[in-house]
Amino acid sequence: MFKPTDGRAVYALASPSFDSQETANVVNGGDRITVVQKQPALTEEKEEEGDVFFLKLADGKGWVLDREPGNHMCYELFTEVDQLWLYEPVKSGGQMPILKMPDITAERTGTRMQPGDKFRVSEIRAFPGSMILFLKLADGRGWVYDQHVDDAELLCRRIVEEMWVYQPANGLPMSVRKYPEVNGEKTEDKIHPGTQFDVDEIVIGDRDQNFLFLKLGNGRGWLFNKHPEIGMLCDRVY
Repeated sequence: MFKPTDGRAVYALASPSFDSQETANVVNGGDRITVVQKQPALTEEKEEEGDVFFLKLADGKGWVLDREPGNHMCYELFTEVDQLWLYEPVKSGGQMPILKMPDITAERTGTRMQPGDKFRVSEIRAFPGSMILFLKLADGRGWVYDQHVDDAELLCRRIVEEMWVYQPANGLPMSVRKYPEVNGEKTEDKIHPGTQFDVDEIVIGDRDQNFLFLKLGNGRGWLFNKHPEIGMLCDRVY
């Protein structure tokens, strides 16, 4: 299923390359796509771009990326997976009931997901006419869903699980921000050159400039991958 985090539609690519021309085929959020080939995405240095893949669509419709930085776009349905997710409601808040079956009206188990809970998912299901992803908890507790039934608020997101390293050109430490803002409020923490760190969320600051905000996996706050005056600050570790 094609369901980008940012909700936008994309044009399928003519070939599995970042420089490829777009086709006339549009892939919209909620589309069920059939994949006939999976090819690792390569950087300009010909290294694999983490675990990002180009997916070849059936019937010659072209290629799409399975994800971008900060934007998971494709989810395999009705098959075994091993993914880390986070329950993080913003507008609705509160707890989420855990269901016995992948159905909003299914009987509840009596246990609930708490805001901030991280959980592993072993299977994802979705059904025609709905954008909701049902997530099977790997620990056997039951099922949860990724968005609110009434207003489509995203309740659960897949955690990035990436390792990055801070290596600035100026050799100076950088203060961790409380929010994804370059000039935002700083915390008391600093990260020093050469430090590797886990990232569990990426927010796109400027898509054209590939400017990214990186949320530290330990919950300490945010860094960013480049600075307008200094240049590159952080790189993904492959």
